[in-house]
Formats: sequence, structure tokens, C-alpha cells
Amino acid sequence: MKPQLRILAAAVFGGLAVGLIDALIDYWIFYDDRSLAQLIILEVPAHEVYIRLVILAAFVFFGVVVGWIVERQQQFEHALRTSEEHFRLLYEEAPLGYHSLDAAGCLLVVNSAWLDLLGYRLEDVIGRWFGTFLAPDHREDFRANFEQFKVHGAATGVEYTMLRQDSSRVHVAIDGKVSYGPCGRFQQSHCVLQNQSRRKTAERALSREAEINAMLAELSRRMLQSATVDHIANEVLAVARQMTGSAFGYVGYIDQQTGFLVSPTLTRDIWDQCDVPDKDIVFQVFTGLFGWVLENRQSLLANDAPNHPQSSGTPPGHLPIERFLSAPALAEGELVGQIALANPPRDYTPDDLELVERLAVLYALAVQRQQIDDVLQFRLDMDRLISHISTEFINCPQDEIDQAVTQALARVGRFAGGARCVVVLFSDDLTTFSFAYEWHRPGQQPWVERVQNQSLAAFGPFFGRFQHDQVFRIDQSTPLVPATKEEAAWLALEDEHPVLFVPMASQGKLYGALGLYGGLNHSREWPVEYEALLRAVAVSVLNVLRRKWAQEALNKSEDERSLVLSSISELVAYYHTGSFQVVWANTAAGASVGKQAADLVGHYCHAIWHDSDEICDDCPVEKVFHTGQAHQSEQVSPDGRVWRLRAYPVHDNGQMVGAVEVGMDITSQQQAREALQHSQERLQVLHEIDRAILAAQAPEEIADAALAHIRRLLPCVRSSVVVFEDDGAHARILSSVTDRETELAPNRQFPAKEFYMSQGPSKGAPQMFPDVNALDVPSTLVPILRAEGVRSFMRVPLLIGDTVIGVLNLGANTPAAFTDEHVQIAQEVADQVAIVIHQARLTQQIERHAEELEQRVSERTAELHAANEQLRALSQVKDQFVSNVSHELRTPITSLKLREHLLRKQPERLDEHLTVLQRETSRLENIIESLLYLSRLDQGRFDFNPTPVDLNLLVTQYVTDRALLAESRGLTLEQQTEPELPPITVDEALIGQALSVLLTNALNYTPAGGHVMVAIQHRESDGSAWQGFSVSDTGPGIPLEEQPKLFQRFFRGEAGRTSGMPGTGLGLAIVKEIVERHQGQVDVVSAGRAGEGAAFTVWLPG
Repeated sequence: MKPQLRILAAAVFGGLAVGLIDALIDYWIFYDDRSLAQLIILEVPAHEVYIRLVILAAFVFFGVVVGWIVERQQQFEHALRTSEEHFRLLYEEAPLGYHSLDAAGCLLVVNSAWLDLLGYRLEDVIGRWFGTFLAPDHREDFRANFEQFKVHGAATGVEYTMLRQDSSRVHVAIDGKVSYGPCGRFQQSHCVLQNQSRRKTAERALSREAEINAMLAELSRRMLQSATVDHIANEVLAVARQMTGSAFGYVGYIDQQTGFLVSPTLTRDIWDQCDVPDKDIVFQVFTGLFGWVLENRQSLLANDAPNHPQSSGTPPGHLPIERFLSAPALAEGELVGQIALANPPRDYTPDDLELVERLAVLYALAVQRQQIDDVLQFRLDMDRLISHISTEFINCPQDEIDQAVTQALARVGRFAGGARCVVVLFSDDLTTFSFAYEWHRPGQQPWVERVQNQSLAAFGPFFGRFQHDQVFRIDQSTPLVPATKEEAAWLALEDEHPVLFVPMASQGKLYGALGLYGGLNHSREWPVEYEALLRAVAVSVLNVLRRKWAQEALNKSEDERSLVLSSISELVAYYHTGSFQVVWANTAAGASVGKQAADLVGHYCHAIWHDSDEICDDCPVEKVFHTGQAHQSEQVSPDGRVWRLRAYPVHDNGQMVGAVEVGMDITSQQQAREALQHSQERLQVLHEIDRAILAAQAPEEIADAALAHIRRLLPCVRSSVVVFEDDGAHARILSSVTDRETELAPNRQFPAKEFYMSQGPSKGAPQMFPDVNALDVPSTLVPILRAEGVRSFMRVPLLIGDTVIGVLNLGANTPAAFTDEHVQIAQEVADQVAIVIHQARLTQQIERHAEELEQRVSERTAELHAANEQLRALSQVKDQFVSNVSHELRTPITSLKLREHLLRKQPERLDEHLTVLQRETSRLENIIESLLYLSRLDQGRFDFNPTPVDLNLLVTQYVTDRALLAESRGLTLEQQTEPELPPITVDEALIGQALSVLLTNALNYTPAGGHVMVAIQHRESDGSAWQGFSVSDTGPGIPLEEQPKLFQRFFRGEAGRTSGMPGTGLGLAIVKEIVERHQGQVDVVSAGRAGEGAAFTVWLPG
């Protein structure tokens, strides 16, 4: 039956009972001579009947009202329990830290996530000022921020550094709201705390990575500018010591000549502390940790270097190495150097090792680049020497050829550091040889006169290789073992090793050899570059000697020359069948290549037109000699003219004795044809540029498309598009195209004035600078252009109306490379690029503004939604709390009001009413005391005085106090002690309070004849000792579904609600709070069946 129906029925029966009792009283007093039935049925006055009916109606109305009130109270109680359960789950199980502060900034409430984050216990933090948990440098900031927070009512993303209990630091971000009272006064704050330590750690890691990358980029730039390996090593060592804090170190490279490690960077502070006589920085042998790195080509980090397995100890006089870090410098798998560091003030870390390895990669590339530069410089010097010798031979008069050959040998010998350089000539039948030309160092004996007409047969192993176009050498890789007595005797004349000879041959005929003596130490091998040098010089020497021989033959062929002169009247040259060389040429032939006719004698056809002895595939003379038929081709003379050449065979008595080459100048025809072709290519490229930039979307893509095509029309080695920023003071490189590395890379910014390299251009007019080296203006761009090999430069403005939005820069590697036609082409491209870039920038601005507006609306919407949700949650918490307290307080207050009213109406029942008033007052007092006690526990404002307590004595005291009460209720109360247990450190008053609550509950809910047992408990768990007590009874038990809610505030189970026993539902909650303050736990065991009761056990550490 519902509670309101039970109350209504009770009211009806109560009214009937009151009427019956009133009738009996009247019968006994006034109508004792009549029967009761007559009194009730016949003799009751009408007004008394009405009065009794009114009383009955009043009771019925009272029953209805009380039933409605009870129903509403039950609904409030149920809603309060549900809301409290939800709030508790949200509060306790939330993954984020939560805390509440009072007006002074002291902690009122924190959840478990907050405590887990900082490592504190609840009793250690409640009531303390929040600033005490912050880093000292953040406390004043919190004080100021909290005052503003109380005024504004909200704060978002406030970051602090907090101190854990172990003194470690954690970075947090706090979001909070303020609760205000009815009068707008601050009540408390509600704040959510998020751990930001990982983000801070990631930011520091990114910052260090950015710092390292910037340092490496700057180091790379300096390395590119460094001139020597020594300077590069110093740069690398400075960065390595700075980034790792190392006290000492060196950076070395492997010398290619000796294989030794050369270290130009040994820090002076090492030698200042070492007592060693030889402080050479070239190391031949490495042992210990250094040698292990070089031998295994692996990095090594040793923070306990003296005890490392690879350590060889500290040599006498040397500085001890405590901590060691080294990485090999490898280039394409080859060891080229090493970086080694030692003795920082801290241990090396894997990050230090990674940094050093990255530096080793950069250093290896730099060393490799320097070595390549050295080789290229050597080859460049060698090419210059060869070119110089070839030029001298070409310009050498016929009567000075012998002197020119001797001078060439001197240049080769000095360049190679040799002792002697000779030309050996073989006889036509390859039976003898002689030293024809020679250069030797001062103090050496000449060999020309001593070596003449020597037998080649006696030196077969020595010169036999020449017939197969092979070189002859004596060095470490090919030591000489004399084959004959003559060879051994001749080699004994001079000990000028090593020796290198190359053959002098042409078209399968061996003429002799070119040799070099004593150029290097005998333990070394000849580099391949010296072989190439000798081969190139040998070709030039053979050519000039053949020219000499041809001229001598020409002097003997006057009859043949007269025959040619009588047959040909145009540009002509005559070639001999045997040598394929020019033996005579007319004046027109010499003028066609800018030489005298006599200078052509002794040269091949391809040597005349191409200044090279390489055979030309389209040479008509070569084809005539091979086919015997006339041929035609086109050649370009050194002055740029185009010649159509025709070659005809010359026969004498049916035999081909030579060839005649006739030429005609067709330059004007060729120029007209090229001009037409160039015009067509220009139009085609401009059309492709228009299509490419119109198809691009972003300004960068537009610029890339234009620069990719413009190089097909203009002789530029680098080009770039620069746009001016909106402020007009800065300019940014939008795109850059170059055939080498450049500092003018895309997205780099410069002051806008840097692109005005003269007094200022006329608006809209291009600028040309024919010679960048001649510019004398205060600009940082000019040195960059010079360093990158730009000699001439053109700048074309990008115009929108009268506004310059950027410039098109074009650079060439030759002076005065740009013409007026080039300027016109560049202006056409620049105009189209400017229009499309301007349109693209406008489109990007519109899209960017739209995205920003949409993002701003989304952020504002999200903030409003979050704020509404938080306010709604706070309102629900407030309503639930008021409902709970109202429910608990309304019942005794209502009862007090009713009894007070009845006391006025029925003073004769004073004792009964006073008893009820006293009971309800005690109930109300218990509720208020329980609420205040819980509040003090929550806020930590209670006296916690732990002292050694004997649980046996404590239990005995409380059992003794309750013995008479148990006996009066027909219950058996017993205790079970453990005398051997030692005292435990607890707050005796608080633990007594918990025991009292459990014992009172057991006595209240155990029916007469039942049994209540209080027992001392102890156990061992995870190596820790635990003590406690248990209170068990034989009452109705606790249903399983109610057990999870037992310790919730204001919760009363079915047994409590139906037993009529007074209670607030706060006792077990108080027990749990007290036990948890002692770092203990409360267990409950009940099968939920009547008569089996329940057992509560309190466990305390100790």
C-alpha cells in the first residue's frame, strides 16, 4: 500500500476512534443510567454529532495533506539520492583534476585525480592556500589572478607550475567558474586542472631541435664559405663544444697522401695542461677509445671512460679523460675524419651523440667537398698548363719549335715537382731510340748527349708497352726488375725514381715517348692525374713536331703546290694523302679561321676548324680520304662566320695524292634562317608562359611557371620573382630558379630598398646592370650576386597600374649579356605575371578572411555552449543539496510545529508532547551535528591527534557502555579481543566515533533475541600489518543491490525506512570519511537475508 493511502486510512480510523472515545466519556460521566447503544443511537444530541463529523473530516483532511507532503518528500529524497550519485560519480571518476576554492583562495574540495596528479593525501590539502602548491615564482601571479577571477567570474587556460609532494614540478592549465550567493557575494570557485607537462616537454624538445637545426644551418653556411679544411674543422669543433659543454676535443681529417689523421683543432687548453714534449697534431697511430672509433667506424659514448673496455689508459703527461664522445666522419662509406669530445661538466646523453653524429655527417661532406675542390683545382691548373702549352705551340713560329718544346718540358717538370722531363723519339723502323729534348733540375747531369741511337731491342720490357698504347712506370705499385744487362746499366746512371713514361702515337703510328723522373717519393704511387697530364702534353708535343716535319716536307713539294695553285682560285687548302695534314693553303683559307696561311700547315682539317685533334664526324676531307669521293659540310670559323665546305680528291697518274678543300661564306643566309627560327621560338615560349601562369593557382606556382619557361628565351643562369609586402618596407622572394645553391632562396625576406640598386628607377622602367662587379652601391644583394657568379643583371618591375608590386630579377654569368630584345621579352612576361599574381593574392585574401570569420564564429559558439553546460551542472548540484537538507530538516521541524500547536490546545497532555518535542529536537540536533561533522571532515577543519591506542581497551569501553542498552532490548552483546596486539597510532576520538556509529546501528536493527558481536581483527597484506575491529549482528541484513550505496550521504536502506528507527543516513558516510582519513578501509559483508545480519569491518594500517 502506498504511504499516502496508509496515512489516509490512519486518519479515518483516528477520527472514528476519537469519536468513540468521546462518546464513552460522555456515557460514563453524564449517562451512566442508560445503555451505551441507546446513547449512541438515540440520545446523542445533534450538535455533538456534527462536532464528531467535523473532527472526522478534519482527520481525513489532515491525512490527505500529510500523505501529499510525505509523497513530495519521498520524491525529493529520491531525486536527491539520484543527483548525489551522479555528482559523486562525475566528481570522483572524472579524468581531470577538480578543486574548489573559498574567497581566501583556500582549498575546499579536491577529487582523486587532483590528488593523484600531485601525490598528496586529502587531509594534506583541504583548507590550505592554493598558492602553497605552486612554484614560488608563480604564487604572486596566482594572488593577482585570483582577485580578477573573483570579479570576472571565469578564467580559461591559466597556466601554472605546481609542486608535487616529492618536490618535482608539473605544468598545468586551469579553467574555472565562480559561484555567487543571492546577494552577488563570492561563495566558492569550481576549477578543472589539466596536466600540460607533456606539452611543455614537447615544446622544449622542439625548441632544442630548432636551435640545433638553426646552428647546423648556420654551420653549413659558414662551411660553404670556408676556404680550407682547417677552418672548417675549427668551425665544427666550436659548435660541438658549445652544444655539448665539452671541455676538450678535436676534429681531424684523413690525409689522402699519407693516410694519417691530421687534427688542426686541438684546443689549446689541452696542451696547456699536458706535460708532453711532442705536441704534433698529425697522428700516425691511434689506440684506445679514439682508435676503436676509427677502426670500427662506429660512434662511441663513454661516461666512465677510464673503466671502458676499449680504454688504453692515460699516457704519461696527458690529461685524463673522464667522459668521452666520438663519431667517425664517413663519406659514401669511406672514413674521411673524426670528431672527438671529452670532459663536459655533466654526463653525455644520447641527444649529444645524435648531435655529434649529425655534425660528423656535415664535416664529412665538407671534407669531401674540399678534397674534390683540391682535385678540381689541380685539374684546373693542369688544364691551364696544357692550354698554355698548346697555345704556345699554335702561335710558335716554325724556327722556334725546338725551343718551345724544351720550355714545355720545363713547365711540366716544375708543375709535377720532378727532377727531369724528356722526349724520346723512335726511329721509323722502331729499332733505336734517342733523347731528343730534355729539361732537368739544376745540378743534374744532362742525358740528351748520352742517350742517342740506343737499341730498342735491349729495352724490350722497358718500352714494349708503348706499342700497345700503355704507360710505363716505376713506383711503389710497379717496381722495376731489369731484364737485360744494358737496361740495368742504363738505369744505374741516375736514381731518379719514380719514373713515368707515356707513348707519343697518332693514327696507329708510334713516334716516341714523353717521360717524367723523380716527381714524388719512391714509396708513393703515381696519381692518375699525372698520367693524364703527360698524355695531353705528349699529344701537343707530337702535333707541333709533326707540324715541323710537315713544313719540312712542304718545302720539298713545290711542284704539288704549283699544281694546286693552277687548278683552284677560291678559298682552298691542300691535304696530303699520307699524313692527312695541310701542306699548303691560300690566303683566303688562313683568313677564314683568323690565321696566316702558313699557320695552317701541319694541321688536320678538324684541328683548323675546331682547334682540336679530335676527329670530326662531318669533316669532308676525312671522308674524301676514306671514300675517295667528294663530300660537303658546314663549319663555323672562330670569328663566327658559317662556311660551306666542299672537299675533292686530287689524283696524279690515277693515284689519289691528296685532297682539296674549297669553302664559301654563307653567314648571311644562316643568320636570316636563325632569326626566323628564333622569332617563332619566342612566340611559342611566350604562349606557353601565358598558359602555364593562367593555369596556376597560388602566387608561388605562378612565379615557378614563369621562371621555368623564361630561361628558354633569355641567357640567364639565375632568375627570381620578388613581391613587396603590404607594409611596403619588406620584400619576399616568391620563387627562385638557379643552377647552383643560392642564398636568395624562396620565402627569404629583405628590406624593399635592397631591390633598388641605383638612385631609383623610373616608375615602370626596367633596369639593366651590364657589369655587377662594377657596381658601387650600399646593398647586401650585390656581394651575394658576385659570390654566385652573376656578372650582368636585369630587374623588371611587376606593375599593376602605377603600383609596383614586385620585381622580376634575371642574372647572367657574363657581362652585358642582356640586349634590348631581352628587356622587351622580360617586360612582356613581367606584365602577365603581375596581373595573375595580383589576382591570386586577392583570391587568397578573400578565402583567408572567410576562414577566419568561420573559425571565430565556431569558437564563440563552443565557448557559449561550454559555459551553459557548466552553469547547468552547478545549478543541479545546488538544487540537489538543498533538496537533501530540506528533506532531512523538514520532518522534525514539521513535527515540532505540530506538537507546539497541540501543546497549546491540549495542555493537559504536556508530558506526552514534551517527550515528542524532546525526541524530535534530538533528531534535528543529530542531523545538524552530522552535517557539520561531515562539513568539517570535507574541509579538513577538525583536530586530528594520532596517539598510540589499544584497540582492545577501546572496544571494551564501548561494549561496556552499551551493555545495559542491549540487555534492555533483549539482545546479546559480546566482544572478542586480541591481547597480544600492540597499540596502533590513530585518533582515539575519531575511531571511537566510527565504532559508536557501527555499534549503534547493530543494536538498532537487531530484533529482540538477536546477537551482536564486536571482534578485534588483524592481518598481513603485501608485507604490511593491519589492525581493526568488526561489528556483526543477526539483524535483517542488507540487500546486495543496496550495499554499493551504503556509504552515500542521506542513504537509508529498506530496513531503515520500514523499521521506524530514527536516522539521517549520514552515519556510515561519517564512518567512511573517518577511516579514509586514517588511510584505512571499511568492508561490509551481508547475504541480504533476514536473520543472517551484516558484518562491518574497519581496517587500519599499523
